[in-house]
Amino acid sequence: MRKGTKLKLAILAIAGLGLVASGSAFADERDMQIDSRGGIQLGNKDARGYWFDLTGRIHYDVALFNGDDNDRAGYPSGSNLRRAQIAMQGGVGDNWEYKAEINLASVAFDDDSSSFLTANIVNEAYLAYAGCRNMWFAVGQISVPFSLEDWASSNAIPLMETPLPIQAFSPGFGLGIYGEWQYMNMFTLAGALYHPRHGILQTSTATGPDGLTLRGSDRLGIAGRLTFSPVHVPGHTYHFGLSARHQKLHDTHNGLGFVATPEVRARSTAFLGTAIAANTSEHYEVYGLEAAGQWGPLVLQAEYVMADVDRLSSSGGDADYNGYYVSAAYVLTGEARKYDFASGTFAGVAPHSKRGAWEVAARYSYVDLSDDGVSLPVGSSSVAPGGEHDLTLGVTWYVNKNVRFMANYVHANIDRNGSGEHKLNIFGIRSQVNW
Repeated sequence: MRKGTKLKLAILAIAGLGLVASGSAFADERDMQIDSRGGIQLGNKDARGYWFDLTGRIHYDVALFNGDDNDRAGYPSGSNLRRAQIAMQGGVGDNWEYKAEINLASVAFDDDSSSFLTANIVNEAYLAYAGCRNMWFAVGQISVPFSLEDWASSNAIPLMETPLPIQAFSPGFGLGIYGEWQYMNMFTLAGALYHPRHGILQTSTATGPDGLTLRGSDRLGIAGRLTFSPVHVPGHTYHFGLSARHQKLHDTHNGLGFVATPEVRARSTAFLGTAIAANTSEHYEVYGLEAAGQWGPLVLQAEYVMADVDRLSSSGGDADYNGYYVSAAYVLTGEARKYDFASGTFAGVAPHSKRGAWEVAARYSYVDLSDDGVSLPVGSSSVAPGGEHDLTLGVTWYVNKNVRFMANYVHANIDRNGSGEHKLNIFGIRSQVNW
């Protein structure tokens, strides 16, 4: 049986389990609700707490890289199934919820069996408790809180990719516990105690007496994000935030790297990276500052991020990296993005007209992934240290709240240590549907 067929059957089975878990909600027709506007929701959240929601997204990109032959080396044009995800979430009684989000992009459309076995298929998978006032808790594989732009949904961000420093320093997912707390309708505090997701930081070339690869035990990480929004009424928002995380690494069995790509990418786009050798780092910290304001259809935001890596003295000492961005997005047709106070993020644009809505956006971002104490890796590599400046311009047509088409232009100035400066003009188009 082909891998794609097996995966489809597995998804149908999981969906069936979700329906079974929510089945008792349908014993009384007064509690039953079926909603298919964009997604599929069965049950009524306001009745007995039993409900099931099936959502998903598909983002298909085309990227064209333009520059002279030397600049385009390592940056081929091409298409990219950027995201293909399906998520199942629901309620199982008073105050208990669950979610499982599966990433199909790297497995269902890839005939490479090794990629199928090693890909991170699951994004989020958790059990949550929502029974405390102004508080929410989850355990399982969770999103680690960090950054305004990283915490926002990929369905809602105004440009095709997140800014360079957010790509490089955001933590992604972790295995552990998560909690958030809201206070005075102005402050939100989110925190997580977690292990890095399997496969991210566990590397080793050493073997034990039995010939098996030696790997170190998972090391805990801790992360937090505090946001402050003194004003957040429809169409008018002021937002400030700070994030921090600490990750301990195993002394002899770890790998660490921060990487980023231009803000439009194809499948084979080269990475800019820190080139830190394996087993040379003890722990690292990342800090972020964020600010945003909304005035009707206009949203302005900016973030600064820095990382400090504590390395073994024998490996050259500590390494420091940083980056920042500033951006503006304006909805030409007048719609205002909705601000979600609980997550401290802006939602997508919901058109008021059947003809849709139009938005323009601009962003300047910079990241420095080089340090004098970190030398280039031996031999050629698609990941090399350096710095990058991106100027990104975009226009988006929102057909409705579930379908949008994006066109982005990026002028990228990439300084890769060892291969010189690359100046690229990149054009990207995205077709997107979410339900």
